[in-house]
Amino acid sequence: MTRYSDVVDTDECFYLSDDALDDQTDTLTYTEGTYLDPGEGILRIRTQITFGLVRIEVETFDDALPLESTEQWDGVEEAYFRTQLGLQRVRSSELEECQGELAGPVTQPGPAIVQVRAHWNNRVQPPSPLGVPVVAHYLLHIWQQSVS
Repeated sequence: MTRYSDVVDTDECFYLSDDALDDQTDTLTYTEGTYLDPGEGILRIRTQITFGLVRIEVETFDDALPLESTEQWDGVEEAYFRTQLGLQRVRSSELEECQGELAGPVTQPGPAIVQVRAHWNNRVQPPSPLGVPVVAHYLLHIWQQSVS
């Protein structure tokens, strides 16, 4: 398992996407009552937070996703999407690249099916290193299965 963590500015959502952003947002699907919207090479994670900083942790796995207790989370949801490029990155609600540990890719290169389990707490978290309030916590479990 590899772990990444940082604080990201959000305006109702953030993304997991590769670098082919031109048409990816047009492929996003929306299903009422869910918070994960998959598309081709992209996943939108809709938050219940209108705006503010959220703490995002990413844990990547070489094998299938682990079983996870939902007791400490307000919600848990899973989705998958296909990518031709791989090298998914966490991006802000404006599709900006993140800083710190989340600045680089969190998946391997190449065509794949990316499985994501998102956990969230919509409770105030410890402040950012600059003292700015953090309004929610997200944990993304990610597993990538290569396809040819």
